[in-house]
Amino acid sequence: MRHIPNFLTLVNLFCGCVGLSASSVELQALLVLCGVFFDFSDGLAARLLRAQSELGKQLDSLADMLTFGALPGLILFRMMQSNADASFSWGIYAVWVYALGAAWRLARFNVEDTGKDFFVGLPSPAAALVVASLPWSLPVVFLGTIYTGLALIFMAAGLALLMVSKVRLLSLKFKNLTWTDNYPRYFLIFISLLLIVIWQIQAIPLVLLGYIGLSLVFKAQHTD
Repeated sequence: MRHIPNFLTLVNLFCGCVGLSASSVELQALLVLCGVFFDFSDGLAARLLRAQSELGKQLDSLADMLTFGALPGLILFRMMQSNADASFSWGIYAVWVYALGAAWRLARFNVEDTGKDFFVGLPSPAAALVVASLPWSLPVVFLGTIYTGLALIFMAAGLALLMVSKVRLLSLKFKNLTWTDNYPRYFLIFISLLLIVIWQIQAIPLVLLGYIGLSLVFKAQHTD
């Protein structure tokens, strides 16, 4: 039983490996979504089974760097190649700043002792979800124009800055399943599902804004 969390982490890593060789950005984006599911599952399983370990922590970060760092960076790069105006050829590699931000965020998470109820900086899976939504959420009228290049570079840089920032955001990790300890997380799940039912995958950027807003509200009500 104690190996179940690490097995789920390896499945997350497998999603990232397959994604790097996937034939389309849409398939890569779906594999990011699968990776997020298994990343959530391995942490929850480790806490419920009381099977947390230093090995699992390091393995989780390595898997996250591939699935939520390199793979979303590749999605941004391929979208830049396919959809950005030719005048943006000079900046096609700029979107890889996203992967650099993810690496910094994951390394800092491993060495800093953060609070139990908060993350410091945007978690890489949350940032990866936003990137994964782009193949469906970028307006069609923008594709192939200068606005596509600007949007992708702005998105990559903005997410990288959020990941390396010191902004305290609500931890998405469930220590248990009780309402008292997790009501902000349940509220976020409810709002997220509602938005996704209405706007499907295009709602993910709105979910991110809701996550940041809820974190700021919860932080104002609960101080260390």
